[in-house]
Amino acid sequence: MGKKNAHKGANPPSGFRKYAGLLFRSQTGTIGFFILLMILIIAIFAPHIAPYDPTSVDLRGMRMPPFWMEGGSMEHILGCDNLGRDLWSRIIYGTRVSLLVGILSVLLAGAFGIVLGMVSGFYGSWIDSVIMRVTDAFFAIPRILMAMVVLMVAGSSVGVLILIIGGTSWVPFARMIRSEVLALKEKEFVKCSRSIGTKGTVILLRHILPNVMSSFIVLCTMNIAGNIISEAALSFLGVGIQPPTVSWGVMLAEGRKFLGTHWWIGTFPGIAITISVLGIMFLGNWLRDVLDPRNQGIK
Repeated sequence: MGKKNAHKGANPPSGFRKYAGLLFRSQTGTIGFFILLMILIIAIFAPHIAPYDPTSVDLRGMRMPPFWMEGGSMEHILGCDNLGRDLWSRIIYGTRVSLLVGILSVLLAGAFGIVLGMVSGFYGSWIDSVIMRVTDAFFAIPRILMAMVVLMVAGSSVGVLILIIGGTSWVPFARMIRSEVLALKEKEFVKCSRSIGTKGTVILLRHILPNVMSSFIVLCTMNIAGNIISEAALSFLGVGIQPPTVSWGVMLAEGRKFLGTHWWIGTFPGIAITISVLGIMFLGNWLRDVLDPRNQGIK
């Protein structure tokens, strides 16, 4: 009896311990977490990790192959590009730009989308009709095409690219949040709050917002990967980040001319993009499984 009572009185695991345990029980979640952690560390400490200045030109090392190939050197483990710039250093610094664009553009799109989605779903009527027609219009135009047109007019920089990608990727947030708010506002706790005269803004912030945050976090994680790809695609097409600023998309664009003869110049940035996107998607899939209340597979 004593053991039974002691067991009942035991404190449940804290939120951090609970999710840490769930994370390390998931193979894909663990892989995604460590990939994202590695990317963050590289981005933050890039000046201390990179062995060379990423923009430093050394014509003696032009198109030097990786160290394991004939003509390679341990001084440049991944080789050099067509101007003799160290590829490893450029990939490290490119992590900063790609991750910065991916995260900040998602925060911008998420903030805009969650406000529009909550207002549209909660208030309905003509407000819902107007917001949904605007989202349909944005949804009908390809994001990359819209971003290319705006960047050609406004010019290219990291700040402008964040604004453009964020300003064209808010639609999924608005549509998803709206659908959840439509279901939540029919719940008893929302109806009770409205019946006692609670203001709509208070209901949205106190009762509805906490209940949509799990889906919002998952969508943010997934969209970081998509926005990193968008940045790389726009820079690859020549309308995104411009040299001498280093990004993975710029490196891909510079290396595509040499894929047939000096494959490493364009291949290693592509591998960096692939690993980063896969890691973020793995973590996003784990978050979706853990935070989805309908999922009964995770205890």
